[in-house]
Amino acid sequence: VIEGETLFADGICVAMFIFIKGMVTNSTTQNLLILLFKEIFGAIVVGLVVSWILFKLLKMANNPVLHILISLLTVSTSYVICEHFEFSGVIACVVAGMYFAYNRRKISRWLEVVDSKEMYDDFWEIIEMLLNSVLFVLVGLMVLLLNVRKEIIILIPIAILINLIARFIG
Repeated sequence: VIEGETLFADGICVAMFIFIKGMVTNSTTQNLLILLFKEIFGAIVVGLVVSWILFKLLKMANNPVLHILISLLTVSTSYVICEHFEFSGVIACVVAGMYFAYNRRKISRWLEVVDSKEMYDDFWEIIEMLLNSVLFVLVGLMVLLLNVRKEIIILIPIAILINLIARFIG
């Protein structure tokens, strides 16, 4: 539940980043709420539809390697469709992952026979660790490229304080 919530938060942050970037570069006139609704609602629909179709395919396969490939196809397809329609690919992938996790639990006894070595779960755990590592390395590299101005130095502690207060209240 916590991982799903944080991934949704990340997806919303991506949508907000796109909006703010558009404001700064004067390349958007969209309202933030309309943009967020479009990005989020479209992504949820795409994620659910693609997941529903490909989960039907997964249930027909009796090979754990095919299950992994179908799950990769699900997130890839969801992301590509969202990119085409300018929805949030991140949120669509989160929805797809949650759909698969929820429905895999429903057929857990069948999966114990098909994937007795738990290859599917091990694969996604390794992918998660690798991607998190790459993400933090990229964030660290981006910090080196920041153009540090006086305003940023003032805003950073304020942002940290607001974040801490919000988390404490939450």
